[in-house]
Amino acid sequence: MTDCSFIVESMSFLNMNNRSRGGDGRTLGAWLGAVLLGAWLVVGWALPAQAQLSLSGLGEQATDSLPEGVQRLGEIEIAPVKFEGQRIFDVASPTVRNRTSPGKLLPVEVRAELVEASLERIVAPDVRVKAVVGDDGQKADPAAPTLPPPDNDRARDYFTNYDPKSTYIYISKLNGANVIFAIDDYHTNPLKIVTVTAADADYYGLTQDDLAERWRSVLESLLRNALQERQPASFDGQWRWAALAVGAVAGISLLIWLLQKLIKSRDRQLAEEQAQQAEWAANQAPVATENAPAENFDFHRRQFLEALRQQFSLQRRRSLIAILGFLLDWAQAVAWVVGATVVLYIFPWTRAYAFQVLRIPFVLLGIWFVAGLANRIGDAVIERFSKVWEENDLFDLADVQRKSLRIATTIQALKGLKTFMIYLVAIGSALSFLGVPLGSVLAIGGLVAFAISFSLQNLVKDLVNGCLILWEDQFAIGDVVAIGAVSGAVENLSLRVTQLRNSEGRLITIPNSAIAQVENLTRTWSRVDFAVEVAYDTDIRRALAVIGDIARTMYDEPEWHAQMLEAPQVLGVDALSSTGALIRVWLRTQPGQQWAVGREFRLRVRLALEQNQIDIGTPQQALLYKGTVPTPNGNSSAGSGSQPVNKP
Repeated sequence: MTDCSFIVESMSFLNMNNRSRGGDGRTLGAWLGAVLLGAWLVVGWALPAQAQLSLSGLGEQATDSLPEGVQRLGEIEIAPVKFEGQRIFDVASPTVRNRTSPGKLLPVEVRAELVEASLERIVAPDVRVKAVVGDDGQKADPAAPTLPPPDNDRARDYFTNYDPKSTYIYISKLNGANVIFAIDDYHTNPLKIVTVTAADADYYGLTQDDLAERWRSVLESLLRNALQERQPASFDGQWRWAALAVGAVAGISLLIWLLQKLIKSRDRQLAEEQAQQAEWAANQAPVATENAPAENFDFHRRQFLEALRQQFSLQRRRSLIAILGFLLDWAQAVAWVVGATVVLYIFPWTRAYAFQVLRIPFVLLGIWFVAGLANRIGDAVIERFSKVWEENDLFDLADVQRKSLRIATTIQALKGLKTFMIYLVAIGSALSFLGVPLGSVLAIGGLVAFAISFSLQNLVKDLVNGCLILWEDQFAIGDVVAIGAVSGAVENLSLRVTQLRNSEGRLITIPNSAIAQVENLTRTWSRVDFAVEVAYDTDIRRALAVIGDIARTMYDEPEWHAQMLEAPQVLGVDALSSTGALIRVWLRTQPGQQWAVGREFRLRVRLALEQNQIDIGTPQQALLYKGTVPTPNGNSSAGSGSQPVNKP
């Protein structure tokens, strides 16, 4: 997809220009956070509204869609009953096909809300009801257990609606159904909590009596603990636990802060070393030109490759430090989030918020954390892969130098693609958690991709051609290439542009779509195509012998032998012309050594020709005179004729 390529290129560009992994992580993290927050707000505000474009899953909720938490199992639907944010059991009801007009059917989510409301009413703050029997002295519910007569005048010593000491949960038959009630000494009428229906028994695979007893036991234990936790006697213990949790979080945060200071100091030291190495490598970058001194290119190329290796080593160390710093940053955040959750859970009035209010941010932060951690681990793995690639012949490349030059370009593209894929999955997971239908998002994304590809055709061409250059290994950083009318050393290569540094130090930027033909002057091996023209009357065999001796002597010298891959080839007389005979010699060299070897060979040939009195070829012309013909003694004679004249 074209929009995917655009994002991959953007990520690659960020990786090349932001050498600090910590800075890169913060940039991507802020970007992802903004996307998630924006998506949450858009979903929350846009779903109730009607849309001009009708897409499945967007706009107004469909009549047969299920509310959150409701599951449909054939002819029944189930919904969870929650108390203090925890699920205690599920209730079942017949399936409701149209919730806007349910008729006589009670939707299962409404039934669950009624049960939750009854439980909240029991543990709610005290309403000071003081009568358990009516004015006639009779119990409101004959099935209710017989309780001792209350002392209506004694002071109430609890803070909840129901008395924790006398609250009793029991089962009673009402219209043939098992109904679970709650009662205490201070309430006249029992409070109905839940009715056990045939649908409930069918879902659990139990009889209604067995299921009723199970629910009664669960509710009795749950409400007893909930009422006790809301009494003054429990407040002191709750505050002590809360203070202990806050102290523990503060201590952990202080320790994490000290570790962060330590690793940041170490990262700054490595960053300074990396900056010095980068500056030194820039000064050692090879400049390919035939006018440069003979020894410069070889020396600078070796120094440049060594600088690349040191840059890789420093970058790998900084990547590991970035992962550790990332983990510490998140450990700090998780410590406070977990601490806040623990404090909220300690107090029964805020326990539900520990599961509800913090659920969405905690899950989104968890997705963000996993994506960021995976991104940094991916960076470390890619850096490790580059080290293995550098030290081993995994791809059976012909020469080590070529392999080293290719690493930087490949690693940059891999990091960009890896970052894009990880955060694409993270965004999809977050949108799915928020309830956004991914099908509609992909449909809209397809429309956006089509619009982008249509309006940014040149950019797409740049990206496609950049991918081909990288995959086909046409050239890499450090290579010397000629592209059209310009040439120089490749200083930077991305999916969109290629930058060359020429012999004058100018940085030339070429869009990848404009690259139609590339001449790579340093790929695998290079060659000196030497040609010299000697005078026509020269003993050609003697001239060939002299040049051959020079080539063999130079090849046998250790200094130049290492720069040449094989013995020079004296091809012989390659052309004859009016100026003389053209002798051609081929010298096959290491990549980038053709200029140094060529200069040295030309110098030796020039000195040898002079020493052996072999003249360089000069142009020869024949002049035809008509009328007066000059003679050697200076006199003139009439007539016509021709005389060869050497005219330099």
